[in-house]
Amino acid sequence: MDARLDDFGDTLSVDLVDAPGEKSYSIVAYTYILVYQTSTTSCDSVKELYRYIQWFSTDPEAHEWSVRVGFAPLSENVAKLIQSRVLDAMTFGACIDHGRGR
Repeated sequence: MDARLDDFGDTLSVDLVDAPGEKSYSIVAYTYILVYQTSTTSCDSVKELYRYIQWFSTDPEAHEWSVRVGFAPLSENVAKLIQSRVLDAMTFGACIDHGRGR
C-alpha cells in the first residue's frame, strides 16, 4: 500500500494491482467502508463507528488479527490517512469531540 501512497484519491482508493515491491502480490483489492461524515440519528452509533475505525486502523491487536486471518494489515502511513481524511472529518454535530477528549 505504501508504494502507492501518493496515488490515494480523496476517497482513499488506489489501484493496487501489480504494485511495485518485493512483497507485493499481483491480485489484490481493498475492503471498503462507507462513512457518512455529517448526519446521523444516533450519537451512540457514531461514537461506536468512530471507535471501530480507530481500532482497526491503529490498534496492534487489530494488526495481529488481520495477519492471523490472512489480510494485509494497514500500514502506519495508511492509518494516518484514515485519521486525517476520515476520523478528523467526522463531525455529526456534537457527537465527535475532535478536541481529543473522546
